[in-house]
Amino acid sequence: PTIEQLSSFITEFPSNEIIEPLKDKNITNYSFNIFNVTDIDSNVETSSVTTWIENINTLIADIAISYGFSRFYFELGIPDDPYRISPGRQGQSEQFFPNFQPQHFSNQRMFRIYAELTISKIFSVLDNLGTLYLYAFNGHDIVLDKSHRKHFHTIVSEITKNSDNHILEPLFLITKTEHFNKAKGFRNDIIHNKTPLKLQTKLFFRNDGKQRKFGASVVYTKAEDVISIINFLTETVLKKATELAALSLEDYIKRNQQ
Repeated sequence: PTIEQLSSFITEFPSNEIIEPLKDKNITNYSFNIFNVTDIDSNVETSSVTTWIENINTLIADIAISYGFSRFYFELGIPDDPYRISPGRQGQSEQFFPNFQPQHFSNQRMFRIYAELTISKIFSVLDNLGTLYLYAFNGHDIVLDKSHRKHFHTIVSEITKNSDNHILEPLFLITKTEHFNKAKGFRNDIIHNKTPLKLQTKLFFRNDGKQRKFGASVVYTKAEDVISIINFLTETVLKKATELAALSLEDYIKRNQQ
């Protein structure tokens, strides 16, 4: 893509809207030691909120670029509906991507690379925001330790279930939706398993108590559905997560100023 083509898609990503709640909120002058670290040198025991917000800014800028590339290749054309027909148009028992021309396979591959990068980076931002939640809630009405510094959704769940402060409850409800769990599964597969956005065959085993059944199923997520997942993570999850991070930190500051 040319710079002009790419820029048009990059600017569609709402970077400023996502990070805006964390700007100019009088929350960046605080340092914290959320895990009461004592086994390292005292001059590196604390981490400032500014450091985490700067890292979140960097990640969001990265997401905007990967999002721009994924949108570019998506708009070039990936006619993957239907992605499978039977019988095939040349007499095969099955045919995959029957509407593809040679260039569409290239579009699909490049889209997959950048879409998976976008999803992975979005969850990196969410995990960073989870650290800010730990800062805001630790030492208040619950005590968190190192075992709680896990994934974003785990942190949100632990705080919501164990705190009398209900700031994160809307986010907790979002993490229980089908869309979020599908996106979370994508992220897990991107990092740990097979690439989830590629056509693949999955083996299955069923045991209903009477007989055992083995089989295989073809799994594929259409490019349009991938874009919908990315938009959900951006518009519903990221925006709400940064908004509530700012509110949680402000609440922390008020509590400690009393």
